[in-house]
Amino acid sequence: NEKLKIDFNNRMRVEGEEHVKYADIILEGLKEFRDSMLERARLQGVYPLWQENTERLLEEFLDLGFESLLCAGDATKIPKKYIGEPLCPGLLSLAIDPCGENGEFHSFVTAGPLFEGSIDIHCIDVKSKEYSFEALNEDGTKEKHTSEFWFSDLQLA
Repeated sequence: NEKLKIDFNNRMRVEGEEHVKYADIILEGLKEFRDSMLERARLQGVYPLWQENTERLLEEFLDLGFESLLCAGDATKIPKKYIGEPLCPGLLSLAIDPCGENGEFHSFVTAGPLFEGSIDIHCIDVKSKEYSFEALNEDGTKEKHTSEFWFSDLQLA
């Protein structure tokens, strides 16, 4: 909801915040959207990972000791069997962005050097959900699309 975003950004400004940090890496349109929302509240976006190599970022993330489970994925790019599995360099063989920057997957971080301990969770009940949406073509016409995603509930062990 746009009103909630504006209210949140305005509250941050009132509380003395001047910057909002994002982990966006390559999606220019998303960065432009975030910056336009922040500009309304006179806040500035900070993007420390912007245009970094996503394969290197995944390797560094794992080398630092972070662990993460895939909890959702684009069914056209991620086979169902990967949902609930650890995020690993082997995903590179799927011809997707290693960090899921194009919406290929979402993950849940379960352990890492910033955590006091690991979060023992399991992905359960993987379900498919289909979305219909319209996209605007370059010529201004709208085109209907359908997309399918795998989603998993997370359960503490």
